[in-house]
Amino acid sequence: VPFVIVLLQALDKWRRGTVVSAPFNPDPAVRPRYPETFQEKEDFRKLVKGMAKNNNEINFEEAIREAHLTWVDGRVSDEVKEVLDRVDEKEFFASAVKSEMDVEGSATSSVPAHVLQFQLLALALKRFLKQNDDYPPLEGKIPDMTSDTARFVALQEAYQKQAEQDRATICEIAKALLDECKQASNGCDLHVSIPSDDEIVTFCKNARYLRILETRPLFAEYKVQDPASPTLAILKPTSFENIPNFDTIQADARDDLQSAMFDPYETDPIQTPLLWWIAVRACDAFYDRHEHYPGKHEQELALESDANEV
Repeated sequence: VPFVIVLLQALDKWRRGTVVSAPFNPDPAVRPRYPETFQEKEDFRKLVKGMAKNNNEINFEEAIREAHLTWVDGRVSDEVKEVLDRVDEKEFFASAVKSEMDVEGSATSSVPAHVLQFQLLALALKRFLKQNDDYPPLEGKIPDMTSDTARFVALQEAYQKQAEQDRATICEIAKALLDECKQASNGCDLHVSIPSDDEIVTFCKNARYLRILETRPLFAEYKVQDPASPTLAILKPTSFENIPNFDTIQADARDDLQSAMFDPYETDPIQTPLLWWIAVRACDAFYDRHEHYPGKHEQELALESDANEV
């Protein structure tokens, strides 16, 4: 029996032994209970352990190890909500509708098409979450676990079926949003269309991982710094050597940079963003020296020489 089933059976026993189970209700006050306190979680683990017929059942060992999945909150995080809060429905409708000037070709939408498509999916996710108590679309994949083939396949198919239903719901909501947009467009065309099936699949699989990552553009690092900057005003009359503990600050910064080159992608450092930033900077230095970027010449020796210099 897969450990997921073991945990569900244990949860049912735990509820019957503590509180009267109730059907799903979006009101947190009447929502079915899960282990919350440290003691309740320990009691739940003991309950799972007591359900095993002997001490050598691997699936029960997995259930005890993964018991936290029973009480972990599966609803979207505040970080996801922060992303969705930045997408306003009225602003989306205004940007998505082509004006008369757009039709004549003398103006285009100020929002790129790919951004409008993301906003459309974000608005669809907003409505989906409202209908589903803040639970995002199911990803549709399950981890490896000890189980016979038939039960594992049945469990996998159940997750995939629910994931497909959730994706279909997101797609229906997106289409409904476009229909509302068309109704408000007074016959004008739209700058946005329904995303492809692959784009919807990718969005749904990653919906719970949405984050806002704000960085300054690379070109901004080359611009002359604002002389009115308070930080520069403090540092201007002072040489770095006179800053207290400057050597320690410099050493700590160097350590942080070195750590950033290997974390969080220790097993695949080529994916580490800082390495790409260093490579881009090196390519710019190469251009300053040779007035062309590395790789201009396709001969193997030339490419190898460029790579070594970078």
